[in-house]
Amino acid sequence: MLLGSCLGIRSDKPLSRRPHFPLLSEIVFPPACADERRTKFRRRTDKPQDPSPSYSLGFHCINLCRRLVELPIPSQPPKCHIGYQSLILLGQRVSRLGISTHQEKIDAVDAMKPPTKVKELQMFLGFVNYFAIYIPFYTWITRPLYQLLLKDVEWEWTPIHQEAFDLCKLTLKSTPILGHLMDGRGYRLYTDASDFGIGAVLQQIQPIKIGDLKGTQLYERLQKAYKLGDTPLQLVTIADKDEVQPHTTTWNDNFEETEVYIERVIAYWSRLLKSAEKNYSPTEKEAHSQVHSQEI
Repeated sequence: MLLGSCLGIRSDKPLSRRPHFPLLSEIVFPPACADERRTKFRRRTDKPQDPSPSYSLGFHCINLCRRLVELPIPSQPPKCHIGYQSLILLGQRVSRLGISTHQEKIDAVDAMKPPTKVKELQMFLGFVNYFAIYIPFYTWITRPLYQLLLKDVEWEWTPIHQEAFDLCKLTLKSTPILGHLMDGRGYRLYTDASDFGIGAVLQQIQPIKIGDLKGTQLYERLQKAYKLGDTPLQLVTIADKDEVQPHTTTWNDNFEETEVYIERVIAYWSRLLKSAEKNYSPTEKEAHSQVHSQEI
């Protein structure tokens, strides 16, 4: 590996061609853990504190190469990217802010015309299914479309199917960036149930710089409050009386560097009800949704 050779790291172990997906979490460093890892590194080496990005990046590069050698994971220099703010990985954009869809892929889905036969519908659902984690209540939305794929079902494209088709495109074009989990912070789990499905949304209150909200209505609201000389807006609703609400009381000298707290989506989940579950009362379905969303 090119980077490993430059840093004097060499491995005589044979490289396995089998992917090590369960170990990826060991070599990815979320932003929330960066300060803690830098502190531990300083304690081991007795070096003075240096908050510069290059110091942290250098440490992470060396540690990453060591982990690649120890595991080992085969690496190809043309595919190695160090120090990037964001990367396209398996058709999805991974950045310091979280995981999001790749615009080119979404444009390809948006350009698809309504299917006229089963194979075209299967192709469309294949694309949409790949980004299912970004679509709230995905199984609910696509239910009419999947019914057309059932055995002995005659093909008939109705307004209901067209509505589901358009809704898939709309939700994909407006998906949020799924945030990285932050240790030490609580979670909020929102659940819902209908006559044919249950679903949930996992969210977390996280700090974010106003500059990262640029292009959103929230950015415009904060900018208006800043220009009027008002205090930073409260953007988080208290769900429990005992909950401590994080709050930014003053603006940074640089408006876009001000950190505010917002509720970010971490994950979506949904599934259709089984035949017996459809007989549950509305209250039982709601409870069913809460129980199963905590088990996944």
